Amino acid sequence: MSVVLSVPISGLRRGPIERTWHLDAPCEALGEIPAGIRSVDLSVELTGEGRSGVRARGPVTVIAVVPCRRCLADVDVIADATLDVWFRGAEDVTPGEDGVWPLDRGAAEVDLTEAVREEVWLALPDFIECREACEGLCPGCGARLAEEPCRCPPPPRDPRWAALEGLRTEGGAAGEPSGDA
Repeated sequence: MSVVLSVPISGLRRGPIERTWHLDAPCEALGEIPAGIRSVDLSVELTGEGRSGVRARGPVTVIAVVPCRRCLADVDVIADATLDVWFRGAEDVTPGEDGVWPLDRGAAEVDLTEAVREEVWLALPDFIECREACEGLCPGCGARLAEEPCRCPPPPRDPRWAALEGLRTEGGAAGEPSGDA
């Protein structure tokens, strides 16, 4: 059974309405969301603001397992956000107005699904790293450099430097003084 993120608004005249959801299968309730999201916790307070519409506010916590952008190791992420949206009559909603959703005249409930899905998309950071000094993957052999050395063969010597290699061996290693001091 799919979780429905809607709240009847008939009781708003008596005061705020509070609801809490824990979504263990957020894709079923929210539809298309970023891969790796394991759960979403949502606690919302709805208030009727007269002619301004219905306001829904509350914390959203997203728990996800996503790959590190450098080494692709799984990283546990907890992202906190705040849902703060308005539901107004369609004629009172300007296209592109941020945080405002249309509400049909005479609607008996507010459906939070679209607003929560948007907040979940925005909650996760763009770039996740397992640690700040992550060495990543070798672009040649794919070795995870924090766990194993690169397995790539050394690059072939550039023949244009061959003449200088002779100087290196005659006068000792580069940077070392010769014995003629």
